[in-house]
Amino acid sequence: MADSVRAVIDRKQRFVAALFAFIKLLDFLSRSRMEDVMKKREFQKKATAELFKRLVAVCAELGANPNITVSSKFHSSYFKLRNDYNLIQISVKQTGELSYQLTDMLGSTGGKQIYYEYGENDDFTRIIEKFSDDFARLYKDFLLSGTLHDFCDIKLSYGEDASVGLEEYESCIRSGCL
Repeated sequence: MADSVRAVIDRKQRFVAALFAFIKLLDFLSRSRMEDVMKKREFQKKATAELFKRLVAVCAELGANPNITVSSKFHSSYFKLRNDYNLIQISVKQTGELSYQLTDMLGSTGGKQIYYEYGENDDFTRIIEKFSDDFARLYKDFLLSGTLHDFCDIKLSYGEDASVGLEEYESCIRSGCL
């Protein structure tokens, strides 16, 4: 009888030890996930602030008073840049995704385009700088032309030079066809 009581106690001790090890593992994973979430939130805040600063600078440079809406919902920031029923929508999400969608006055859209997706070892300062530069350039072109007609499929991404995506749009603006 003493052996069976001892065996029960040993099983309970092993179970409690395994339970504590499992709790420590969950705590570690929770902290790692929280650190990752905090890094992504910090990235989101910095990207949103820098983009807003650059858009305001473009407006000041052109002396424009455009229709800009900035909102935050479900840990994401959204920019809506309107001009005569044309729309540029930019999303900066807590997941670290930077995306955009262009819609012209006829309702044509190129669909949601992903500019960048979060990568833990990326140079965030450079990403935020390029992101705000590219969209400030697009927004300046948008304000100068007044439309996105036939140019809803402009492709911009972190890995590409903005000149490639904006070349046709900017040449059309310079030639006066818009």
